[in-house]
Amino acid sequence: MSAYLSGLRVRLYRCGVHVINIKPGYVKTRMVAHKKLPPYISASVETVAYDIVNSYYKPKAVVYTMWLWRYIMLATKMLPDFIFKRLNMF
Repeated sequence: MSAYLSGLRVRLYRCGVHVINIKPGYVKTRMVAHKKLPPYISASVETVAYDIVNSYYKPKAVVYTMWLWRYIMLATKMLPDFIFKRLNMF
């Protein structure tokens, strides 16, 4: 999805359309209320909504609603595939 949005962003730039990729991480909703989510990387619905509205006024290519997710995803991207495949994440 990120690659698609990146291509769409480049394609629509000249038309004045700004494409934003919102990456909220874990969001505390009724759907996941029965699960125990880590509190330090989980966002409330209000926080995510606020960040989405703010991204309209301050357009960026990618918006992480929890600041910590930016660094988690950076570390994930930097891991070589052969190490990432061996991690027991699921």
